[in-house]
Amino acid sequence: MIFPVREPQGGARPASRHEADLYDAYLERTAVYRAEVLARLRALAGGGPVLEVGDGLGPTARALAPAAGGPPLVRAFRAPSPWGWEIERARGARPGEEPARFAWVRCAETTLPFPNACFELVYADGQLRRWRDPVPVVAELLRVMREEGALLLHDLRRDADPYVAELLIRELAEDDSEQGEVLLRQFLASLRAAYAAEELAALLCAGGWRCFLLDGSNEMSLTAVLKRGWAPDAAAARSFPSS
Repeated sequence: MIFPVREPQGGARPASRHEADLYDAYLERTAVYRAEVLARLRALAGGGPVLEVGDGLGPTARALAPAAGGPPLVRAFRAPSPWGWEIERARGARPGEEPARFAWVRCAETTLPFPNACFELVYADGQLRRWRDPVPVVAELLRVMREEGALLLHDLRRDADPYVAELLIRELAEDDSEQGEVLLRQFLASLRAAYAAEELAALLCAGGWRCFLLDGSNEMSLTAVLKRGWAPDAAAARSFPSS
């Protein structure tokens, strides 16, 4: 098990717009590895609307956006992280690229500027490890989720498969380009900051959410889904394999 080093830490965040562009491009290239969580998001989204809470990097929202055939989508960009905001503002000007059509807002995760129970699906991809205190953030995300809606949290896991993790680290370490250096630094810092399956289960229970699905079947990531009305003894309420 990798010893945890929780964020905020500089190495796990792009230090400049240039580094953010490199990281965003890498996430685009590796999007195929997140196909399973994307399919789960689409299944939970229904007719929307959908809220993404995060730093704005990566292709998840663009794949779910109305321009890609998805429901109405709003992106709440983390106020301390400007790079995703800037990348999306410039995206429509890139040659051959159509701008994804969704609304943007910049705010803190604990003070979302939305009324209660207004989103069918709320999700955060790769953000759990970045929250200094996840419990009030999760509470705020649940506040804006509809009664019949769902909250999905997806992130790296610190109890990752050691063989797969070593392969990824070796691959990044062998890339002596500027991008390889940036990605290796960010990946190692992010892995140290991530939660293990048991830790995430304990965190959710400590917040008072004892009925959830925790999927640990992926070697490198965890997915938690919270929905209102799940009975404590439901078969899917708590399910995660030990690593």
